[in-house]
Amino acid sequence: SPGWRLAYTDGSEILFAREGPAISLGDRVTIDAVTAELGVRYGARPPLYAAACLNLARTLIVVGEPGQADRVLSRLDSRPASQLRARGHFAAGDRNAAESLARILLYQNPNDVRSLALMSEIAFDRGLAAEGRRWLGRALATDPFDGEARSILARIEGGGR
Repeated sequence: SPGWRLAYTDGSEILFAREGPAISLGDRVTIDAVTAELGVRYGARPPLYAAACLNLARTLIVVGEPGQADRVLSRLDSRPASQLRARGHFAAGDRNAAESLARILLYQNPNDVRSLALMSEIAFDRGLAAEGRRWLGRALATDPFDGEARSILARIEGGGR
């Protein structure tokens, strides 16, 4: 809602306020400061640091800052980071980069439901409904309860695609 401002985030928590100053997630200095704070807070616990960075990157993608998300994700070398990086490329409108990364992830693991769902989204976005349904079918066959795949299915069944 435009009535709320982002007052604080450290990657693991987010605070919104109706009044007062807001932080800009599009500002490189802000994101560097948040990431540095994560390093101090979780540096001795790499799994927690990675989880906080993934959460921060996911937040950045959702609020329309996929470039900043990519900068955060560049610090991580993991499958979840690569999956989120591909999703960020798609959110930024770079379908080719998203598809290339998703295909690499699928080459490494043909049952990567996140990448299968993303390939479905990319196909639908390109107007390739039959291909999108094929990718979605593979995703749902791999994990019939996957949230992303079920969301795509709901949109299709609701006439959204």
